[in-house]
Amino acid sequence: MCCCHNVQSGHSSSQCCCNSGFQRSFLTKEEEKEMLENYLEQLRKEQEGVQERLNEL
Repeated sequence: MCCCHNVQSGHSSSQCCCNSGFQRSFLTKEEEKEMLENYLEQLRKEQEGVQERLNEL
């Protein structure tokens, strides 16, 4: 398996380090979708935290 599919390798998914020596510099649609979904979830959590803080004030 290519290390670009191994989250624990420390490499980003956009930079594949397979034995070919080729590094891709783009995201697949699936990778971009996953990245954006994760970002959206982080934003929602941050929004919840801000709302909780506002409620405390």
